[in-house]
Amino acid sequence: MELFLDVLGETLVDTAKMLPFLFLAYLLIEYIEHRHGERIEALLAGGGRWGAVPGAVLGCVPQCGFSAIASNFYASRVITLGTLMAVYLATSDEAIPLLVSMPAYWDKLAVLMVIKVLYAIVVGFVLDFVLRSVLPKGLRGGYTGHADEVDCHEEHSDAEGNEKPIWQAALRHTLEIFVFIFVFSLVFGMIVEGVGEDVFAEVLGGQKPTIKVRSMVSRWGVCAMTKRQITFALQLYNMPPAAQIYVVVHEYCHFLQPNHGRAFWAEVEKLLPDWKARRGLLK
Repeated sequence: MELFLDVLGETLVDTAKMLPFLFLAYLLIEYIEHRHGERIEALLAGGGRWGAVPGAVLGCVPQCGFSAIASNFYASRVITLGTLMAVYLATSDEAIPLLVSMPAYWDKLAVLMVIKVLYAIVVGFVLDFVLRSVLPKGLRGGYTGHADEVDCHEEHSDAEGNEKPIWQAALRHTLEIFVFIFVFSLVFGMIVEGVGEDVFAEVLGGQKPTIKVRSMVSRWGVCAMTKRQITFALQLYNMPPAAQIYVVVHEYCHFLQPNHGRAFWAEVEKLLPDWKARRGLLK
């Protein structure tokens, strides 16, 4: 019990430090979405052949459903395939507010955003100018549709039609991410304390791994053994603790067995005999 309380206290203090920055980040996002959402849509729709530029720049704003807006425009032939891909590549979600909540990463965040924008613009131009002639007409998109015919505006009002204060949505997003970070950190801390830091250090050749969290689409975790680094998907905050523990153990076992052979699953089963049931919770 004493061990749990120690880990709980450390986790609570470390996570609480992020709250002010996290809330301010979401408050800014909600303000942009409420006050300038329609302007952003208009800029995207009016980009024409050069739509990859506003698509990449505006896509960096972690606005809720921005990629869905671009998808609707593309399906209605308002924007091109290049503009759509620029939005997809540049669009950010909860990963950005999470990094904003950690001032030590602001310089790295700025570099990341610049790289995202430039990469998205290049890919967009390649699709719209270089490969346009070889792409099927059905994939090119175009300018025959009209943006005002596409309903992309997300409602921000209650059942009675009254507009909700932006701080409520910002607070809700903040608490959701806070709970994820807190639960994940607590679970991870208990595993490390329970198994022992020395055991993990021995498995990793005397060096503890670097732990990172980012938004991922197709994976719950990635173990880069050569870099001694484990990256967990931000989306794990939606999963139950039993599933989160499974992902942590799974990725750590890759330091013992790099592939998913029988030896790997044997190592997982040593720590989690019910790993199959836990893995099933992720589906």
